[in-house]
Amino acid sequence: MNWFYSSTRKTLTDLNSLVHDVILAPDFDKVDLHGFNASHKVQHLDSNQGGESTPPMFVPDGWKEDFITLHLTQTGFSFKSEDSTPMLDIHSIWHRPLVDVIIDAFQDPSALDFHVKGFCQMWIRPDGSMDCVHGEVYCSNVYLEMEDKITQEPGCDLETVVALMMLQSNSTHLANFGTASLWPTYLRLGLMSKYT
Repeated sequence: MNWFYSSTRKTLTDLNSLVHDVILAPDFDKVDLHGFNASHKVQHLDSNQGGESTPPMFVPDGWKEDFITLHLTQTGFSFKSEDSTPMLDIHSIWHRPLVDVIIDAFQDPSALDFHVKGFCQMWIRPDGSMDCVHGEVYCSNVYLEMEDKITQEPGCDLETVVALMMLQSNSTHLANFGTASLWPTYLRLGLMSKYT
């Protein structure tokens, strides 16, 4: 099934992969294919009947399952208060605590490329006048002001760092057919150059 879903159109490279990575794999046993039915396998994958409470695509890397309750609104209709609006419970929301994400980011080898202190990059014009270049988030006035506001804890000699978090989101189409989509939210630290 992994081979089948590895691309939308099968090519000669995909056929080579089927032969070398699946059929000729040392752990391949043709007995496993007795009674195979592709339709049943697809239905099994769609219904997640594997008995697992965790979706298989998530590694247990601090992910937590939770639920949220949303207050629903209706266009052209007003409610007396938010408490009187209809509510919708959404189960199986997967998330990671932000502190865990930040800790992981600073423990990753790519953290060596982080700019942990902001700076103002200047461009000197041919006439001698200077302009501040705002090409990176850690060079922005807002970031430099945040650094000025951060104070060191009394008795602590560790360097203080502003862990600038940038949230991004976009709609993702989930299949080559239908209208199923997902709107994930991504978090990245703004301490690495956008050119890295």
